[in-house]
This record gives sequence, structure tokens and C-alpha cells, in this order.
Amino acid sequence: MNTSHQEATTLVNEGAQYHLEGDLMAAQQKYKAAIAVDAANATAYNNLGFVLSQQQDYAQALPNLQTAVELNPESVSAHINIGNVYLATQEHDKAADHYSTALQLNPKHALAWESYARFFVAQGQAEEAAKAWHQALQLKPAHLPYKTELAIALAALQRYGPAIQLLNQVVQHSTRDARAWKQLGILYFMRKDYGLAEGCLLNAQSIRPKDTSVLYHLALVKLSTNDAQKALAYFREALLHQPSAIEVRVDLAVVLLSQAKPSEAEAELGIALGQDATHPKARYYAAVVAHQLGKLEVAETLLSALSEEHGAFAAKASEYLNLYIHQK
Repeated sequence: MNTSHQEATTLVNEGAQYHLEGDLMAAQQKYKAAIAVDAANATAYNNLGFVLSQQQDYAQALPNLQTAVELNPESVSAHINIGNVYLATQEHDKAADHYSTALQLNPKHALAWESYARFFVAQGQAEEAAKAWHQALQLKPAHLPYKTELAIALAALQRYGPAIQLLNQVVQHSTRDARAWKQLGILYFMRKDYGLAEGCLLNAQSIRPKDTSVLYHLALVKLSTNDAQKALAYFREALLHQPSAIEVRVDLAVVLLSQAKPSEAEAELGIALGQDATHPKARYYAAVVAHQLGKLEVAETLLSALSEEHGAFAAKASEYLNLYIHQK
């Protein structure tokens, strides 16, 4: 081993240590120094590209990663990192090519399967995602996050039983895993087992008290058990932590409407439509509220425009027009 290569290896190792400690700028400097000493060091280019991608500097990350592959075409890590960059920049075909290459080079590389699984998740391909997560889990059976991710993919395929079984395994071994508790609670809710759903979601809330999704699903559980007041409290708490959560706000408005509080519902829907004026559910219920408040022209305008579109709320708007507006 020549002196320059030894020096570069030392710099790469120092950079990796900074990287592990979360000091990305210091790591980047070490990797650049390694390249300056040894321009043929594939690991330095790969690590530098990885750091740059973590900083979302994809334009700089990609050429460094491509150089790493040119210097070492069999670098599984470099192919994975290039795939991740292409995935982040929405170049999905190129991302798939590099993930596939990584797995051809090493079919037993768990991180390659993980990356491919995340690609399929991003593409909305739950069946393929489940297969990839299964492969990753086979290679690292004790890795609990893989069980959680596989469970989520199975749930998307409506395979609730196996998904619940996996998530129960996770929380038995890691009682502070908020994500697993939340997903388990959501699955129990979908199966209408509201007692277990609430227990799991409360566990998740105790770990992540500001998690909007947890609070939202707790509200849905309370609605399902006819506790509208508690549901309203959870909706409001969720919005306190994330005011931009439009689905939460619209559902809050719907509950307010059901509680004969149309003015409060109107205010919430006004905020929601200020965030997204095209939101079908918000527009529909804004029309319903307007009708209840005697603002017939507003209601008819909203419903008429919505009825000309496509989707469930377009159909509901057309039905409402025929039943309550055009009959007047």
C-alpha cells in the first residue's frame, strides 16, 4: 500500500467517525481531503456523495457517487446511494436500475433490499414493497424496524392479521417504539376493536405526545365509541401541534356540524379552504354549512362547481343539490 493511499484511508476513517457523530461538515472535509490525496479512492467519493445527499445537495452528490461506481463498479453501497439520489429527484427508472444492480451484485445485502422496498413504497406498490421488506427481514430477522415496515406494507394489502402479529412482536421487544404502537392502534381501529386501538394509541401518545397522527386516530376512536366531546378535544390538540393538518381540521368541522355548531364549523372550514381551496371534502361541508346558515347562493355555487368534478364528493354534491337545493 503506497503512502498516499494509506493517508487517504486514514482520512476516510476519520471522516466516517465524524459522520457517525453527526458532524456532516467535518466528515465532508475529511472525504474531500482524502480525494485530494488519492483521486482513485472510491470509498472517499462514495462517502462524500452520501454526506452530500444527506444534506439534500443532490446535484453535488450524484457526480461523486458516479465517480465511485466508475472506480469500483461492484460497489453495492455506491449503487444504493445513487438509487437513493435518483429516488429523491423523482427519476424513478434510474433509481430502480441502480437498486437492481446492487442486488445483482449482492442478493444478500439487507440495505439494498431495504432501499428497494422504500422505492416501492414511494411508488405505491405495496405488493412489491412487502416482498422486498420480507427479503430484508429474512437477512436481518432481529431488526425490528423491518418488521414494522413489513407490517405497514401488509396492512396496505389488507392483510391485517399478519400485520398485527408482526407489530405485536415489535412492541413486545421494544415497548418504547411509538411508530409500532401507532400502527398497531390504527390496525385495531380498522378492525373495529376500539378498546385495543385506544390502548395502543395511548401508548404511542405517551412516547410522542405531539404526534398529530396519533391524536387524530384517538379522535376517530372516540367518535366510533360515541364520545364526540373527547374526539373534539383530540382534534383540537392535534391542530395545536400542527395547524396545517387539513384533514384533521375538516373532520373537526364535520363533528362540530354534527353537534349543531355550524358557525364554529364554518370557521374551521374557512381555514381549511384557505390552506387548500380545491379540497373536495372541505368544499362539500362548507356548502352544507352555508345551507344550514341560510346562505343558499353560496351553498349552490359551491355544490354546483363540485358536482362537475370527479370523485366521491362530486357525487355527494350532486345528490345534495337535487335533494335540498333544486327542490326549493
